[in-house]
Amino acid sequence: MAKDTRQQILDTSQDLFNQQGYTATSMRQIAKACEISVGNLCYHFKRKEELLMAYHNKLYDTMMSHLPPELTELNPWCSYIGAEYAFMYKCATDVSIRKLYLDVINVASLRREYEEKHNELFLKFLPLEQLHIDASEVFLSTVIACSIEFHMMEQYDAREPAIDFDHIFSFVFKFRMDLLGINPEIQQDYIEKGFAIGKRIVDEALLIR
Repeated sequence: MAKDTRQQILDTSQDLFNQQGYTATSMRQIAKACEISVGNLCYHFKRKEELLMAYHNKLYDTMMSHLPPELTELNPWCSYIGAEYAFMYKCATDVSIRKLYLDVINVASLRREYEEKHNELFLKFLPLEQLHIDASEVFLSTVIACSIEFHMMEQYDAREPAIDFDHIFSFVFKFRMDLLGINPEIQQDYIEKGFAIGKRIVDEALLIR
């Protein structure tokens, strides 16, 4: 029953966030819509921010559990770009998820959690011993790349369909590779192969809401 209540809270709060916005939605409103007490709501989610990040984590965890096993055998940059591309593409093209994504990046604590999660994703494919640089440098590159990603997603949200997803997000990956000293002559090849991998993940419907 607790699991059912938790899922009910997630579904209801997502609807409310999309209908009236994250900021305008209170925990009391969520509890009322779920027909539970505020205390019961706080038992499952102590803060509203936890609800918002739960949607990111669900999508992230689903992606990680469905990545093709052969990714580990490919060029690590191509594999990383493919995994990140699939996640961002789902966030961008599913309007309800995109709204929640834009809310996440505008909450400082959640932005930090987002950066930490995606730093872990990067290191999954490109561990420190392979990069031969300090962990703090990698995390700094994650923070900078995420900042560009956030800006690009806002631009995509404001200008869709006039702006092309692949075109604007190629800048995110090029910038990160520049930061980490990857030869510019091979960057486009990594991006093209990574995007192809990401599209295959999306086409095979491995990412779910």
